[in-house]
Amino acid sequence: MLLDKPAGVRSAQLDLISQQLGDPVATLTVQLDGLIHAMGTSVRMPLLEVSLSALASLSPDQYRRFRETLTQAAKLDKTTTLFQTCVQRMLIVHLDRRFGDSKPPNVQYYAMTRLGDECSALFTAATIVAGQDEVQATESIFRVSGRLGINNLRRLSTSEFTPASLQSAFSTLATASLKIRVQIVNACAEIIGQDGKVTAAESELLRAIADGLEVPTALPTEV
Repeated sequence: MLLDKPAGVRSAQLDLISQQLGDPVATLTVQLDGLIHAMGTSVRMPLLEVSLSALASLSPDQYRRFRETLTQAAKLDKTTTLFQTCVQRMLIVHLDRRFGDSKPPNVQYYAMTRLGDECSALFTAATIVAGQDEVQATESIFRVSGRLGINNLRRLSTSEFTPASLQSAFSTLATASLKIRVQIVNACAEIIGQDGKVTAAESELLRAIADGLEVPTALPTEV
């Protein structure tokens, strides 16, 4: 699911997997790559959830080898996608903690007013997946800003919206109270649902955001 489309990058990633985890893993990766792409994007999140459960059964040494390989493979491509960024966050939440590489954050925020930049990053991601142009995105974010009581929400520019800024937003928002995190996920859902429908890609992002912020919620798989 995380292999990149450009043939040169993909080849380099497979070579890395072969070197770090062995030829059988690289061979199976190629086989599963074709199968997963044939099934379409709507299956990626359910498959990812199953994969996370399986990865939890690795030994600590096996997991760290896997994690390091994944990190190095991601660095081979300069255009990290939203999906890849969300997967990285899900690994932190579900597996890094499982293997003792990170700890659950303590609550530091009980009000929205200090989280404008971080919310803007997540809301920008929602407008991008929803295919909203600059005017539509600005209107969508303005609409939810009034409901949340944050005045400095905005759509981030291309230079501001990066995988690093999104990861940073996840990390900070994870330290907000559950009530705030639920409001943020609901606001993302509202932005995506502006046109009255939810595509597989939009549902995937919503589920990833909810999971990344550890918000227990039932989201649609596809409409």
